[in-house]
Amino acid sequence: MDAGWLDIFINKTFQENRMLTNIFFRRDAVFIFIVSVILFTLGLHHQEIIGFESRFYLFALEMWRSGIQWFPTTYHQPYPDYPVTSTLLIYLSAKLFGGLDKFAAVFPTSVAAALTLSATYCIGALQSRRHGWYGVGFLLFTLAFVSQARTISLDMYVTAVTSWLFYFIFSAKQQVKKTPWVVIILLLVAGFAVRGPIGLIIPVAVANVFYLLEKDWKTWVYFNILSVCVLLICVAVLSVVAYHVGGVAFMQDVFRMQVAGRMAVNRTPPFYFYFAESIGACAITYPLAIAVVVGLISRLFKKNASPEIKFLRVLIGWVLIIMLGLSIPADKKIRYILPAMPA
Repeated sequence: MDAGWLDIFINKTFQENRMLTNIFFRRDAVFIFIVSVILFTLGLHHQEIIGFESRFYLFALEMWRSGIQWFPTTYHQPYPDYPVTSTLLIYLSAKLFGGLDKFAAVFPTSVAAALTLSATYCIGALQSRRHGWYGVGFLLFTLAFVSQARTISLDMYVTAVTSWLFYFIFSAKQQVKKTPWVVIILLLVAGFAVRGPIGLIIPVAVANVFYLLEKDWKTWVYFNILSVCVLLICVAVLSVVAYHVGGVAFMQDVFRMQVAGRMAVNRTPPFYFYFAESIGACAITYPLAIAVVVGLISRLFKKNASPEIKFLRVLIGWVLIIMLGLSIPADKKIRYILPAMPA
């Protein structure tokens, strides 16, 4: 009888502790999100649109003047290189804040960056709250991430999608619960909607590495069948919309600029561009990550590795699949590997 009451007390205490942990977990994530949005948008009202972001500001300005279109436009002509989603988000932001300026233009990117920070915390907090806070801290000290969080950046949306996709598949594995397939589908569609095919392929590649390293072959097969179906449907919808906007010629332009054009055989910059340039552009995190990997290299390949080492393997795989994969296309810019930075 006493043993039965003891079991009930232990189970009740465990459940209460778990509920308390979940409350702290959610509170921390929301707090990180709110503070990050403020941090990333502070002072933007008084800044000018310069450089690469001026292209997207022009897209938004034309939508502001002419209304919502199926594709972003320049001088009233549809532009095939990007989906309209990011322009639409800036347009809605401008409607929300009563005008189009740099603050309104950057706000959607800053929200995506804040979501990325929250996802980074959640991934680390699956190990411990301390891991989660360390992850957030190091990401905030990553130069390229912070600079892109305060400008118009399509790659930041892909970073948020990749981070949350990893969190959902990793937490399902850690907590031995069903994989949230509906959420995964929505995230993949969101990645494609904002960045085109590459916005879906990057998170899919990261998830593939995770399932392969975990040797979860059954889920790996399900996930890839699902991903291919989502990709085909999204490509079909994009093709129909492009054909509706500009006929066969425009549809071919969309395919050429969003897919084929990114896979040109030109090798400038060189293949190792990301591995070399990231030392400065992604300081301080990238140099420290190299030091950690070198210091633990002998433990990374042990069969009976600890959960922490297994977690580190997955993070290394996440980084490498993005950096190696994006080293193949001719066009290389540091902002393209933003989705690797949370890892």
